[in-house]
Amino acid sequence: KKCAREWLVMDRLEDSRSCLVCSVSITSVHLGMDICRACASFYKRAKMTGVVYPCRQGTRLCDVTHETKFTCRRCRFDKCLAVGVVYDGPMRIRAKPALTLLQRIHKEFKSTIERRRAKELEFIRTCPDCFEVPHPREKIFIVRAHSSFDLINIAISESRVFFDNVFIAMKHIADQEIDIIFKDYMIKLGIVFSYFMTMKIWGSCDNKLMSTVTTCYDNEVPLDFYYPEEHGDKDAFKR
Repeated sequence: KKCAREWLVMDRLEDSRSCLVCSVSITSVHLGMDICRACASFYKRAKMTGVVYPCRQGTRLCDVTHETKFTCRRCRFDKCLAVGVVYDGPMRIRAKPALTLLQRIHKEFKSTIERRRAKELEFIRTCPDCFEVPHPREKIFIVRAHSSFDLINIAISESRVFFDNVFIAMKHIADQEIDIIFKDYMIKLGIVFSYFMTMKIWGSCDNKLMSTVTTCYDNEVPLDFYYPEEHGDKDAFKR
């Protein structure tokens, strides 16, 4: 009977334990002290990152009990220090492995496509000289030549951003040298990009060619791709 009473007393003491920081009920220790898992994780994260939180009210006397709807992180951290919480584990968060060049190209290319699509669609919404081409998944348009220059400018500016993000050394090259590089490679890159987008959007379709992310040329559509007053040889676009 005596043993039973002792176990009962211990169970009651166990049930009455509360976090020294936020006063929530606890059944185990963390960081070697009677604090809850949430407060222990909060303190550990703050120590590892070295972040300094501001006080919500500026007094550093905020209530940090678990009943408080919005707990002040500065006062919560100060309370952890006041009750003697100590974290002596590793102080550096494990860094993510560096991306390979191909991984960086893949990541930045996807971002470039999304930025170009958003900018092109914004322009097309205000462009009177375009119409939509039927496609089951994408919004694809045909525009006249005099409207395509704005789309070309978008392509050039976003290509520069792409190169800057992929090849970090580009930011340390003089603008004149970058201009030379772009003049040499933009046409080649444009051809590769056009082929990639055409295969992605239309597959092996013979009569369509993507010119930008959202526009294409269709040799079956009777739209004058030249300037309206121009009368040059347009048969090249049909071959």
